[in-house]
Amino acid sequence: MNEYQSARRVLALLTYLTSIEEGATREDVYEHVAGYQDAPSPSAKRRMFERDIRHLGQSGYPVEKARHRGAIYKIAKGNEFSAESETHPKNP
Repeated sequence: MNEYQSARRVLALLTYLTSIEEGATREDVYEHVAGYQDAPSPSAKRRMFERDIRHLGQSGYPVEKARHRGAIYKIAKGNEFSAESETHPKNP
């Protein structure tokens, strides 16, 4: 997989996780985020997901993992991306 495909998948993951207020399971991500369906095996899919989660955290979007009938992943509070915050920065 090339860097472009990886970057697109990470951006799609960020978009998906910020759109789901209650968080998402790993299986939800695999189903709804483009790129995970192309993994050659379940273990490769899991490694891709774990790398993407780490990449988001390193990029300033830490992902929380909560236990509630399985693992639920969501962007940590206070780190949500919004188009409004990017186009209309707060005045100091």
